[in-house]
Amino acid sequence: MTSFAAPPVNPPTRTFGGSVDMEVLNDRLWPVFVRGALRGAHHARSDPVATMKKREFLRLLEGCAPPEQLTVVYHAEAGRTAKRTFPFSAFKRALCVVAARLQPELRPARALAALVDAKCGGWPKRDKRDIEPARDACASVLKAFAPCLAKVFAYYGQTPTDFEIKVLQRHAPRADVDRMQQSLPFSGWATFCSTFNITDRLGSDAVGQLFVDSSSVTNADTLGGLELEEFFDAVLRASLLVSVSPGGGAIKIPGAAAAKSAAEADRIALKADSAPQRCLAGFRVMRAKLERTVPRQANAGHGTSRHYSGEAHFAGGRQHGSSNYHLLLEGAKEFQSLADACWRDLQKHAATLLADAPRAKPASRAEELDDLLEDLAVTRPVPPSPSRRGGGVRTPQASPRAVTASLLR
Repeated sequence: MTSFAAPPVNPPTRTFGGSVDMEVLNDRLWPVFVRGALRGAHHARSDPVATMKKREFLRLLEGCAPPEQLTVVYHAEAGRTAKRTFPFSAFKRALCVVAARLQPELRPARALAALVDAKCGGWPKRDKRDIEPARDACASVLKAFAPCLAKVFAYYGQTPTDFEIKVLQRHAPRADVDRMQQSLPFSGWATFCSTFNITDRLGSDAVGQLFVDSSSVTNADTLGGLELEEFFDAVLRASLLVSVSPGGGAIKIPGAAAAKSAAEADRIALKADSAPQRCLAGFRVMRAKLERTVPRQANAGHGTSRHYSGEAHFAGGRQHGSSNYHLLLEGAKEFQSLADACWRDLQKHAATLLADAPRAKPASRAEELDDLLEDLAVTRPVPPSPSRRGGGVRTPQASPRAVTASLLR
C-alpha cells in the first residue's frame, strides 16, 4: 500500500515565525494558484480563476505523494464546492490535507506553513504586472477614448451579483454608469477581446491574464466583474501588448524594436517610455477588423444574420431594433474613427514625438501618391448620432488633434 512520502529536510519556517499568518500565506499562494488556474482557461468561463485543473495540482505536488492519492484529495475538495470546481479555497484545503499527512506531528496550519516554505520557492507563479507609470503617461489618450469605450463597456456589462456587492464589496451605485451595466464579467471581456482583435494578436491565454491583472480582487474564489476604470486599465494593457506584436505598428517607436524575445517585448511595452504612441499603435490594430466582427456579433446575438441589419447599421443605415446593440455599434464606430485619425495625426508629427526617429520624406512622386491614397482610405469620422436610450458615460468626444497636441507638450 502506497503512502505519502516523508517531507524533505528544510530549514525552519521563517515567514510565519511562531504563529501562522494566514494573510501572508494567502499572498504567497495566490500567484501560484492564479498561474495554474489560467493555464487552459476557456473564454466561456464565468471567471478566469474559477478552478484549477487536476494536472496543474499534481504538478505542484509532484514528489510529495503518489498521483493516485493526490487525485483523491483533489476530487474530495472539489466535491465540497457547489459547482464541483477547484477554486482558491479548495486549493488551500487540499494543500493543508497533504501537509498534515506529510507532517502529522504538527498542527495542520503549522504543517501547511512548513509545506509552503519548502515548496513555494520552486513553484511557478503569475505576478501582477504593474503599469502605473504607463497609465499616467497615457492619461490624455485614455481620456480621449473614454466615451466610446464606455459605450462598449455598457454593452458587455451586466448587473452586479449579490456576491460582488455584499462579499467583495464592489460595484457601488454610481451616477455615470447604469446599474444594469456596471459589471463586466469574464465572458464579456473575452468576447470584447475577440471582437477587437486582441485574441488573434495575443492568444487566448492573454485574455485571462489581462483580466486578472486589471482586477483589484485577490485571494478570492471568484474575481467577479470588472468595474469601468478596471476595464480602461485592461484595454490599456491590451493595446500596449498588441502594439509590440508582429505587425503591431510599434516598429518605428524607440525601444520597441530592440526586444530580442516576446517576453522582453512585453516588458518594454508596459514601460512609460513612448507609452502613448504605443497605445495609439495598439488601438489602430484593435480597430482593424471591426467592420466585420461587430456586425457579425450583433447579428448573431439578435438572430438577424439573414437580413444583415447589423452590417447596414454599421455602414450608416437604419438603427438596429435592439435598444442595447446601438451601444456596441456606436462605440465601435467612434473608436475606429478616433483611432484612425489619431494615428494619422501621430504619423504627421512623428519627428517631434519620436525624437530619435528621423522625419520620413517621400523619395518620389509615387510614394507621395501612396501616402495620399492611404490617407483617403482611412475611415472618416462619423457625425454624432441622435441620442438613444441606454447606459454608458455621456461625455463629448475628444478631437484627434487635441490628443496629439497633448503628447507634444
